[in-house]
Amino acid sequence: MSTNDDYGRKIGWVDFTNHGYGNINSSDYHTVPHWHEKVYDAINPDGMKIHHRTDVNTPLGDK
Repeated sequence: MSTNDDYGRKIGWVDFTNHGYGNINSSDYHTVPHWHEKVYDAINPDGMKIHHRTDVNTPLGDK
């Protein structure tokens, strides 16, 4: 599940898997679901990926 901006660039997505990182004691721990976003600006014209690996409250809602 992903969403795009007005230019067709991916700006966010929700993952419904922990990618094998289900150990809560690990620094790579992921909740299910979790989300990612990509921010585009002058410094990051190709986008900068931001991880929200332990946030089950996704801003994409039911999209």
